Amino acid sequence: MGAIVDAALVKRLQAQLVGSYEIFGHNVTWRKYISSSGGQPELGIGDSASFQLRPARWKLWTLDIAEMQAVGGQIYGGKYIVETMDQIDARDEMKISGRIYRCDSQPIPVRVGANLWYKAMFTLAKST
Repeated sequence: MGAIVDAALVKRLQAQLVGSYEIFGHNVTWRKYISSSGGQPELGIGDSASFQLRPARWKLWTLDIAEMQAVGGQIYGGKYIVETMDQIDARDEMKISGRIYRCDSQPIPVRVGANLWYKAMFTLAKST
């Protein structure tokens, strides 16, 4: 009987997590990293990266002001914590409100039932 209750609980959690993207999600442009070239400095050609642009809906949050002012909190300035069902990688970027943020490290996979979510930290790379 416990396994049936657990399965029902997992189904309910999955539905809540998927539904939360509709309520709390932000529309972003996901810049999926594809490849890069080293360039040729002697010819004045710098290195460059290539991205696939995809629309996405991700949950974003930052630390609140009390946490930012605590010891070590300032390192979170210009950063977003991202949660998504898209399989993001370490060199991916997102564009939101004219700013580009780069994924800092390998995302952390989180499994709930059959669904897999990814959590990662994105840092401000440049403003356009």
